Amino acid sequence: MTANTHLIDQPDALHSVVPRLAAATSLAIDCESDGLHHWKSRLCVLQCALPDGEVFIFDTLALALPLGDVLGEVLGSGGPVKILHDLYFDAWLLRGAGITLGRVVDTSVHARFLGLRETGLATLLSKRFGVALDKKFQQHDWAMRPLDDALRTYLAGDVRHLHDLHRELDADARARLIHGEVLEETGYALRRALRDADDDRLPYAKVKGRHGLDAAGRAVLRRLASAREVLAEARDLPSGRVLSNAAMIELARRRPRSNERMKTMIQGGLRDEESLGLWAGAVREGEADGDVPPDERYLFESERSGMDGALRRRREVALQRWRAETAAARGIDVQVVLPGHCLEAIAGADVREARRPAAHRRPRRGAHRPRRRGHHGLPRRGLATGQSPRRRCRPAQREATLISTPRRAGEGTSRIVCVSSYGTGAGRTTSFFTGSTFAGIAPRGPCLKRSSVTSTPATTRRTLASSCCLWAWSSCSQVVLRTQTVSTPERSETGCVAAAMSGPTASSQAGQTPSA
Repeated sequence: MTANTHLIDQPDALHSVVPRLAAATSLAIDCESDGLHHWKSRLCVLQCALPDGEVFIFDTLALALPLGDVLGEVLGSGGPVKILHDLYFDAWLLRGAGITLGRVVDTSVHARFLGLRETGLATLLSKRFGVALDKKFQQHDWAMRPLDDALRTYLAGDVRHLHDLHRELDADARARLIHGEVLEETGYALRRALRDADDDRLPYAKVKGRHGLDAAGRAVLRRLASAREVLAEARDLPSGRVLSNAAMIELARRRPRSNERMKTMIQGGLRDEESLGLWAGAVREGEADGDVPPDERYLFESERSGMDGALRRRREVALQRWRAETAAARGIDVQVVLPGHCLEAIAGADVREARRPAAHRRPRRGAHRPRRRGHHGLPRRGLATGQSPRRRCRPAQREATLISTPRRAGEGTSRIVCVSSYGTGAGRTTSFFTGSTFAGIAPRGPCLKRSSVTSTPATTRRTLASSCCLWAWSSCSQVVLRTQTVSTPERSETGCVAAAMSGPTASSQAGQTPSA
């Protein structure tokens, strides 16, 4: 163990270190648990590295303190930037210990969005810095004590070089203009981890594959999941090692009568006589139940109910093709254009919902992609059933549509405006965001110039006519913005038509002059 690695296992030492952590610009973070060996995962070790390479190893079991009270502010959204590699498990584990992780960056997301084939921490450090991480303690039971020098060296290695790795990957992401998308995906990963950490559903409600079971199968699965938790707690083993989810689904579907047949069906789990007797009893009890209680049946409703499987597959193929073409045109990885989880969600969405602008429909997809492309970023064909798209809004929702005459992407430069209005009549405040565009890429960051006016609708119309000149994306002729601005059509100095409409529904064709 090097001299700049410190083991913190006393409360006084912990309190003395916290001010140094809070004063840092960034912290490299990693966590270790005993979840591979015990029934319930516990936070056993927390490692923090400062930018200068100094590492603090917190023995959370020895400290026996409510860590959220001591480290919650430092590791939360108000503290320094936290650098992690594959943050999901760390955020999930810290949440269980009373710490809500915030203000994070994830080097694994950087690597994936940069299109790197191998995104593991050991591989990245080896290729970029020649650092070899010893992974022999990867399956170690971190509840065991003491933490000797070999274990401390291993723990420090996971965080000591994260600052340098993030510095390089972040520079690459900024150079390729995908930094915004990386941050969006990192935020989604953090929200998903915190959501899953707070998931207090019944044990069987988290088992994948449960939606295809019949009534008796549902009841058997419910009994098996309960029996598994009882045995896992009694033997202090992870639930998955007692009986795997796949084995539970198979038992619930086929409901074997004999222990011998049951033993052949359990490939992941315990198969001793006591365990087999417990599983057999759960099967019998489930069959006697006939179904789960009525108030639990919603847990078996498929998220894809009502969705035609063939239609979903056609949508996925269309989205994948469009994603690949768009990524190739920009010279970026397909995950930057549309991450896999977004693609699946869009393909399974209601047809009318899929036609709405993505930035309004699914906030997790973020604003960078629609703004950068100048439209909602989705292929206009292949998602629905071949009918001409018609934009629909709820009666209470008002939209404005800005129309422009198409011109080839990359043909010179022009201006873009985003409009937001508040109030009515003379008290209305309208904000205009204008900037330059080139080659179909919308402005962002400091390129935007914001101006606001408090005016009557007539003044707003004149301001729109002089300021609103949209560039045309080669495959899309209209942009939908949520606003209440009312305007009559005017022609701009470059020949594009700019118009705004307001009402329950709004639709028009490129180059036509709508009436307000």
